Amino acid sequence: MAFYVGDTILISVDGVVDHIAGSPITNATVSATLKDSGGTTIGSDTLTHIGDGSYRGAITATMTVGATYTLEVTVSATMTGGRTLNHKWKISETAQERTT
Repeated sequence: MAFYVGDTILISVDGVVDHIAGSPITNATVSATLKDSGGTTIGSDTLTHIGDGSYRGAITATMTVGATYTLEVTVSATMTGGRTLNHKWKISETAQERTT
């Protein structure tokens, strides 16, 4: 993944599944937050379920070439029998200028 100055960051989370029940989770809360190197939130989105346990969203934020940003994606859901799903990913990248 790369962060390009001036671009929208497209976010896809696929395969959100209750493995015990064997079914996609269609009511998860999936959120994405983009933070600068100081930990300040500069963009966020709540992803939309598009079907079959897949979620999509986008973040547009002002970034500076050479600065480091962190994208945090969180998935939370209550599954069959009251079990909970809580996952969090962090991806850090240095913003680049698109050359093509």
